[in-house]
Amino acid sequence: MILRHSFTPPNNKRLVNLCGPNDEHLRRLEEALNVNIAHRHEDFRVNGAKKDAERVVELLQAAYEIATRRFLVRPSSVALSATGIVSPKPWLRMRAAGPPRDCR
Repeated sequence: MILRHSFTPPNNKRLVNLCGPNDEHLRRLEEALNVNIAHRHEDFRVNGAKKDAERVVELLQAAYEIATRRFLVRPSSVALSATGIVSPKPWLRMRAAGPPRDCR
């Protein structure tokens, strides 16, 4: 099944944080849930089993909503969130000041 999802409002800094360096966070989700994720800007396409594709979209949306310039997604927690071991909230860590490293 292919699910399409657009993040609104579009925000490039949040998208960079969400996807990770060289789409590392997306690759971890792909491995953990056996899906394929493609995106162009804020438009994402998730291909895989219906349950897994829906889980990926749910995780990405939750992370996007809270991914601001003060929060960064933790790469080490992406796969754990994907498998349901932890919620999306631990993906994040507070930065004292400045934009995420990916945005500098």
